[in-house]
Amino acid sequence: MDNDIAGLLKSKLEKLETLYKYTQNISDALKKDDTEELLKILNSRQRLMEEVDSLDGQLLSFFEGNIDAFKEYIADDSKMFKAAYDNIGVFLKKIQQLDDENTAVMQKLFSKLKDDISNLKQAENALKGYGIIGKSARDGAFIDTKK
Repeated sequence: MDNDIAGLLKSKLEKLETLYKYTQNISDALKKDDTEELLKILNSRQRLMEEVDSLDGQLLSFFEGNIDAFKEYIADDSKMFKAAYDNIGVFLKKIQQLDDENTAVMQKLFSKLKDDISNLKQAENALKGYGIIGKSARDGAFIDTKK
């Protein structure tokens, strides 16, 4: 059982290190305004998070789903388990901090996109008013550009 738990903790730590790298890549994509790359990274990150959840389920299965028994086992057992468990906590905190920063940037990006969509709708309504949209391409239209 100890070897299984050690292997699962090691695997979880490796996946969390990769998850942290994905989170850093999300920050880079946000800085570049590269939404296509952002979506790819988010999909990969989601799959990795599902793998981490699966590992958590496997770990808890040794303790019949009792998280308190798991924590007690880690605290009472060898320092190897405790070190891995502590490192997992450190990476989770780093990921959370970076996620909070990314969320703030994404909210600004979504606000900008919302404004752009609103401006496009206004332009569409103006073009409909001038009769440009909804008529055949052969019909001409005069657009008054004076202010």
